[in-house]
Amino acid sequence: MQPSKGSGSLKEPSKDPNETYHAYEKFLRKKQHKQAYNCLNELLTMFPDDEFLVKKMIALTFTEMQSYELARGWLYKMISLSQTWIYYVMLSYCELV
Repeated sequence: MQPSKGSGSLKEPSKDPNETYHAYEKFLRKKQHKQAYNCLNELLTMFPDDEFLVKKMIALTFTEMQSYELARGWLYKMISLSQTWIYYVMLSYCELV
């Protein structure tokens, strides 16, 4: 199979979730936040209502990346899964910045 022109590489088939999570941890330790985000996003595609993964995504986007625009969507997701007040506080902070 040849990569399409301009792509630079082939898209890998979906990995085992454990491998993907370990890759996320490795990228996070190396402060490679975009790659860590991609790993978590892939896991959340497989397990969309996993509160643990959503919390990891919020920590990554809100705290590590300080990307409040990215965090906003995950905060809405967490609010729909859990009615814990802290997520409303974080979301209101995102709305202010």
